[in-house]
Amino acid sequence: MKRLLLLLVLPFTTFTLSQSISVNDPADPETNFTAEELIQNVLISGGSSCAEIELLNLQENPAGVGNINQRSWGYFDANGSGFPFDEGIILSSGFAVTAEGPNSAAGNSDGNWMGDADLQTILDNLYGTTITTNDATVFEFSFSSSTDTADFEFIFASEEYENQFECDDQFRDGFAFLIAGPGIPNDSGTAFGGTNIAAIPGSANIAVSTATIHLDPGDDPTNGFLCGGEILGDNYFPEFYVSNSNDNLNDVPIEFDGLTTVLTTTTVNIVPNETYRLKLVIGDRQDSGFDSAVFLNGGSLSLGVDLGDDFTIAGNNAACDGETITLDATDNATAGSTFEWQFFNTTSGVYEPFVPAETGGTLDVMVTGDYRVFVDNGTGCVGEDSIIVEFNAATATQPMNISLCDQLNDGTEIFDLDSTIPEIIGTQDPATVIVTFYLSENDADMATNELTMTNAYDSGSDVIWVRVESAFDDMCFATTNFEIILDQSTMATDPGTFFVCDDAADGDDTNGSTTFDLSILNNPILDGQDPADFTVSYHNNPADATGNVNPLPVIIVSTGQEVTARVENNLNPDCFAIVTFDIEVAPLPVILNTPVLLTQCDDDTDGFSLFNLRQAEPLLSSDFGNETFTYSDAGGTPIVDPINYTNQIVNNETVNVTVTTVNGCFRQAQIDLEVDTSQIPPDFLLEYTECDTDSDGVAVFDFSDATAQVLAIFPAGQMLTVTYYETLQEAQTEVNPITDIGTYANNLSLTDTNGVQGIWVRVDGDTANDCLGLGVHIELTVSPNPVLNTDVTDLVECSPI
Repeated sequence: MKRLLLLLVLPFTTFTLSQSISVNDPADPETNFTAEELIQNVLISGGSSCAEIELLNLQENPAGVGNINQRSWGYFDANGSGFPFDEGIILSSGFAVTAEGPNSAAGNSDGNWMGDADLQTILDNLYGTTITTNDATVFEFSFSSSTDTADFEFIFASEEYENQFECDDQFRDGFAFLIAGPGIPNDSGTAFGGTNIAAIPGSANIAVSTATIHLDPGDDPTNGFLCGGEILGDNYFPEFYVSNSNDNLNDVPIEFDGLTTVLTTTTVNIVPNETYRLKLVIGDRQDSGFDSAVFLNGGSLSLGVDLGDDFTIAGNNAACDGETITLDATDNATAGSTFEWQFFNTTSGVYEPFVPAETGGTLDVMVTGDYRVFVDNGTGCVGEDSIIVEFNAATATQPMNISLCDQLNDGTEIFDLDSTIPEIIGTQDPATVIVTFYLSENDADMATNELTMTNAYDSGSDVIWVRVESAFDDMCFATTNFEIILDQSTMATDPGTFFVCDDAADGDDTNGSTTFDLSILNNPILDGQDPADFTVSYHNNPADATGNVNPLPVIIVSTGQEVTARVENNLNPDCFAIVTFDIEVAPLPVILNTPVLLTQCDDDTDGFSLFNLRQAEPLLSSDFGNETFTYSDAGGTPIVDPINYTNQIVNNETVNVTVTTVNGCFRQAQIDLEVDTSQIPPDFLLEYTECDTDSDGVAVFDFSDATAQVLAIFPAGQMLTVTYYETLQEAQTEVNPITDIGTYANNLSLTDTNGVQGIWVRVDGDTANDCLGLGVHIELTVSPNPVLNTDVTDLVECSPI
């Protein structure tokens, strides 16, 4: 049940602008109802089946009798405007029809008729001054009911909310709802008696007026009111529609400058079947201008069923999500009573029965909503009551973990734990929950050791526990957790300029364009960081690398450019570093000659000699001083000491050479080694002897076979030329060679006394004429012819036989 002493503030439905309520519209049948019929058929929920109604007194604008446009009471309809009540009864201190909006007039001041003594007593007692009331509209009636409770809903509105008239001690229009009868305390101080149940919540029966709705609960109304502005203290006007201060809100569905939200009376305990008197009265105070009105919600006078107080968050009695509230409609039910439970469908805007039907005397509720019950006791009285049930929501959704880079490698970073709150609370209103953080589940459950500085929490990796607690009930809570992760800092080491040698893949190894495999740089850029933990990507510029967009393919063809590498932690994409470096195409060595021939004279006849291979370097390359040369023999074996290399193959050998630039670019070249063996062994001597037949000391010699014998002492296959000379000078200068070696007559001038002439033999290499074999290796001996002794006598020898 909704109680006035709580004065629950129910939210307004958003008004549909340019719409207005309708009042006493001839098109509405209820406009022709009498005051008694309005009470029976509009105000009482379900009609008067549970009560006997009799109108005792109707005070109204006399000019309104017979003139509906000047009647001070009547029927209103929300007319699609969004006004909180769909329909109901209006009582006004002016013309009821002038309540229709929009709020475009400066103030309605209609009529001039008598006031009401009971209302004046209530207001005089409240303010401590005696001031008459005027233009009072009164509905006074009796009723008896077979039930034992009653309540209703209303909205109080006034034109005194203009130019702060509500703060003037005189102009304080008011409204009273008096009830008198068995069991009702007589504390109103009025001639009517009974009690005024239209009172300010938490007050000592302070009446509702244009001033008291601004009253702070601690204020004594006899000492004046805090009216320094429109909104002061506990204000029951969350929205004011004042034409002088806010023209943007003039288009509201009623004319009055100010109105309360929905106010609800407390349930009145009555004795069944006893007669009670009710008096509804509203009026102006001091003047007849700036009228006020009360709107009574149709169907809000509920008789016979009491579901108790609403379970609301604002009332501090809502249950926790997951709990069950049992609604009980059996208190006033008889043995034969039947029950029908309904719920309010916010989509369709009407109450609907449960499917399947709920017909028991109690209903277990676990979902926020507006519930209604009808109780039929079999006597023709169908009692009705509704109740609002709310649950304190406190759900905790597990958020994403927070990962940060350890930028200083000091083991801590500043984490913003508060940044997880929107994800944790989801669609819950932040004003309805309290979020706190802890280091253990037990601390979160017990709400102890709460973390502080959660928007700048200095920590390493850890598990954070979260408690989401209802702002209205600290026992309604949920917990969850997430991790704060301190990721390894990321480094990107400068690999230096990346050189790749020109090649002939595109048909030209001198055009400065080649293929780069950037993945080769991953390890030097990571510089010891585990490749499994990081991803390296390459980009055209730092902006692309920072934004991690437009990555280059790992294999690119380029003539050289600037490249930026991004090193990203695989566990945290926000943890990355970049480095910019150059890639360049390095030229290959320029080979001047290949092969290059190196020759060496043999100092014996074995065909092997010692070579300094580095003598070939200037012949191979023009930039030999800045290049590296490596050598290998014909079999591919590296030559360790190229300065002192002995050929491995007799006479001739090919040596392979790799010429490498400072950037590691290389070409292949070749050195041909040639060993020229022309040195004649000193003990080699060919001797030729001829007889001097004419005793002139001269003989003819044939030493044409000497050439073959000379060549035979050298390694096979060597290209040599053998020539012969009479003298050393001629042999050295290569003049006057002996050409008639088959018919050579010795030169007496060169023949010694023993008849011997030496012949100089010269051996030249055909390809290396700087190698020379030279010496007297042929001796020609002229032997004297024997002399016959003619003086010898005959010798006679006798035969033995």
